Amino acid sequence: MGGGANLYSIEAISDALIGAGSIAASSQDEQQIIRGYLQPLQNVLQAECVVFYASEASPLTPMQPMKLQNESAAPLEIPQSIKPAMEAFIRNAPHQTITSQDSAFMLGHLRSAGGACASWSSMWSSVPTGDADFGTVGVLDCPLREFGRVEQQVLRTFSLQLSYALKSFATRKQTKQQPAKKSSLREVDRYIESTKLIGNVSRDLINPLTAIMGYIDLLKAESLDDRCKQYIQKLQSQTEKMQDIVMALNSAPHARIRSSEAEPEEAIPSQISLVPALPSAPAPAIKPARSSTGRSRVLIVQKSEAVAEFEKTVLSALNAEVITAASGVEALTLLQSADVHAVILDDELEGEWRGKKLLDWIQENRPDLSKRLLLTVSQRPKDEIKEMIEKLGVAHVTKPLQIMDLFTGMRQMLGFSPEALDKKFLN
Repeated sequence: MGGGANLYSIEAISDALIGAGSIAASSQDEQQIIRGYLQPLQNVLQAECVVFYASEASPLTPMQPMKLQNESAAPLEIPQSIKPAMEAFIRNAPHQTITSQDSAFMLGHLRSAGGACASWSSMWSSVPTGDADFGTVGVLDCPLREFGRVEQQVLRTFSLQLSYALKSFATRKQTKQQPAKKSSLREVDRYIESTKLIGNVSRDLINPLTAIMGYIDLLKAESLDDRCKQYIQKLQSQTEKMQDIVMALNSAPHARIRSSEAEPEEAIPSQISLVPALPSAPAPAIKPARSSTGRSRVLIVQKSEAVAEFEKTVLSALNAEVITAASGVEALTLLQSADVHAVILDDELEGEWRGKKLLDWIQENRPDLSKRLLLTVSQRPKDEIKEMIEKLGVAHVTKPLQIMDLFTGMRQMLGFSPEALDKKFLN
């Protein structure tokens, strides 16, 4: 099995994660979420088999191992469970990911597990949840395949996103079981206070980190001598360590701002994406007008080129036409001259036309966009931003941006149905 170099392109991985996130956002049970991540992971890596083992101490509903295997081959024999010692070995490995090429792991754990685990090439990653794990994901392929650093990075990314999706689902279930509460400015203050450390990290690291990772990928595509390639490899290794730290901090529980009204059954929970719920008796939804091509045009107002590219990748899955502005002045020009159907606005713009001033202009001159505007906010927004969120009920997601948060937020803005999107990504 295995694939060519283009198999691991950023576009292929992003599309797979976006598809998995869209399924997770509307899933009704944990097994559907897990399957939604295993299938694209198997496709991206072109592996013979992927499997998920729930941990004994997992908060998940008890389940049998979930195995996805290519139908054209004979069924692989895998153990019905893996021992806690094997889980601990994986959890304590660098980046919580390990392969069968590690002799200590092979001799100490895979051999005793038996079946395909003992004879096929494999790599494994923990799916963390606080002090324990949701479980372990394994990828198995032909005995001669070697899983390198890139494959391990792909597996780790999927495992972390799966962890986030399962935590969001648990929060969503808990939210539905609790009576709705009215938000207050005091609640906003508690939210800001509880995420102070994470806010510092996201503000100072997430944008340059995203840009560094992107430029590393660009450099790797260039024709360079061996010495330069070694430097790039070392740079990538250190950047990955920084990424792990940022993602670990970002996975900590966040206080969330709730809507002032009760959430309807199918609304996007504020605990997941901070997109305010619709009122309990909403007026008929008005979908944004489409251009002659049938696509909605979305304006991204974002000073960071790397983050804007990430947002464009997510919006491409919604078949949206995207235009970008790096400043408030540039955004104002586009709002006056272009046919814009929705806006993603960053709260940390610089210059005269910053977030609040630009939002005030939209409220006064383009009121049709006021309900189709998504604000991306830092973990420690300014007082004027908090006031906008509180008084105007502006839909918003918190940085560093997660694929599922941004995807579900824009899906609501653009009026797409979960069923249509799930069908798109499952086929």
